[in-house]
Amino acid sequence: MACTLPLPYGLGNLRALLIFLLPFNAVYNIPLNIKRLIYFALCESHLSYGNSFWSKAKQSIVNPLQILQKKIVRNLVAAKYNSHTEPIFKSLEILKFEDIALLNRVKLAHAVFNNYAPPTISNYIKKATPQPRLRQNPNNLFLNPRLGNSIIFFTIPREWNNLNESLKNITGKKLFKDNVKDSIISKYKAELNCPQPCRSCPQMIT
Repeated sequence: MACTLPLPYGLGNLRALLIFLLPFNAVYNIPLNIKRLIYFALCESHLSYGNSFWSKAKQSIVNPLQILQKKIVRNLVAAKYNSHTEPIFKSLEILKFEDIALLNRVKLAHAVFNNYAPPTISNYIKKATPQPRLRQNPNNLFLNPRLGNSIIFFTIPREWNNLNESLKNITGKKLFKDNVKDSIISKYKAELNCPQPCRSCPQMIT
């Protein structure tokens, strides 16, 4: 039940935001940086709330949020309704829904590793204990492979352990967040080379 509580509330607010943004491109000359600020205040705030956990809900629950997010970012740049969104996410430096969740989860791991997590988190997510004669990374968290469906005991430790060591070694909260976000966005493609025919690409089909 706790996993699904934020979803209907967030979904309705995102739909309202999409309707709110629709006239901006047609009637008002709103600068892109202002629309981007509106997005972070009214869209990402809902997508981010508690999604370290409920983002792993069934795809039938999560997909509507992902679709709405894509519609909203297309609207920000007045893109065609079926345009590819990855280049837009990259140009606006906005994280996709699944990457917002990833960032939030590794932030929780960062809090555990740097000893500022609340007890409700630190009592369950533990640093890995180095074992004699085993070559283990001291910057890792304990991961229980037998609990592969557990976000606390498997997903968060795995995502932290897979981070680049240079990111793990950052102790400042904001600096860590900014660097992880930059790392994720750097992997987005500025252009997508789609095989023809592709209705989303401005290509001539012969």
